[in-house]
Amino acid sequence: MSATVVSKSGIGTANAVIRVEHLPKNAKAYCVEYEQDNSMACVRRTMVDVKIPDRVSGNCTKKTWSDLSGRSYAFLGRHKAGDFAPDYAIKHALSGEILDGSSASGYGEALSVFQALCPGIAK
Repeated sequence: MSATVVSKSGIGTANAVIRVEHLPKNAKAYCVEYEQDNSMACVRRTMVDVKIPDRVSGNCTKKTWSDLSGRSYAFLGRHKAGDFAPDYAIKHALSGEILDGSSASGYGEALSVFQALCPGIAK
């Protein structure tokens, strides 16, 4: 599910915030791409069913952030594990688990949010 960015503040600081809105155009994209349903009924249903927070936030000094699902992460820098490890080590704050780089782990989404909040750190 995607959301539309409506404002940014404090990007690259200890108080980075990106505010978002879930708009009908986001629901339409979801319906067409994932549900294979081009109907307005799907858009209406998705707008009712999908509730996301209105922001993501991060502390770029501490290299921590939260995503639209309410999960919190810590950026640990370049991954030091073997050849098949992702570029960066990202730790899920609640479980302490290091994301494995797969889409199932949420690695791509987590890294994208961090890079938007704290540009230049993960490069």
